[in-house]
Amino acid sequence: PILGLLVGLIWHINFFLAPSLLAIPAAIFLAKKLPNLKQIIGGVFMFIVPMTPYFIFEIRHNFSQTTAFFGSIIYGQGGGLGLSKLADLLDKISGGFISLLFYPNEELFLSRYLVFILLLFLGVFLATKREIGKKEIIVLYSWIFGFILFFSTSSKIVSEYYLQSINLIFLTITVVTLAYLLKSKTYRYVALLILVILTFYNVKFLLNLDYSNAWGYTQ
Repeated sequence: PILGLLVGLIWHINFFLAPSLLAIPAAIFLAKKLPNLKQIIGGVFMFIVPMTPYFIFEIRHNFSQTTAFFGSIIYGQGGGLGLSKLADLLDKISGGFISLLFYPNEELFLSRYLVFILLLFLGVFLATKREIGKKEIIVLYSWIFGFILFFSTSSKIVSEYYLQSINLIFLTITVVTLAYLLKSKTYRYVALLILVILTFYNVKFLLNLDYSNAWGYTQ
């Protein structure tokens, strides 16, 4: 039922959260347990409730949103395909997370791709140290892979807005990594130093913030 509710809320937030649903079959496979009939019925009901406005709108307007959504997938949108599209996608994914922590100095890193690889490696490292469950990290990576698979095979122009939910996964990995370092006698002071630097960096940025400067929605 909770899953049904969350899936039903996607339309209210952004259709392009749909690629994250790849994590669902991954979770079911790892759990080795299918939902029973009562759970399925409850899930369908909880899905229908938040989706009712969508169904009513579509019936009244000849399914215009559904047609537009699938049209954006099927027909060329000018966003390109292939390795160039994949490279742009990975750049936007890692760039969005770098911006989350270090705006407005996102160019501190020589390669955004290395940041992406490092974060994935840290997730695996945390799983080996049992700081994050191995099954959980597979589900989270299925979430990321769902976005990469969908957008790299679609010619739609990708906006950073579509990829913001991945920041939650990367932020989780970062926070758990810092927590792991804080528990370590060897690396505790490294984690404290990182936290102090980030704190002063962000305080300095906020004190010098010019609200008259009209940034985009991301900022």
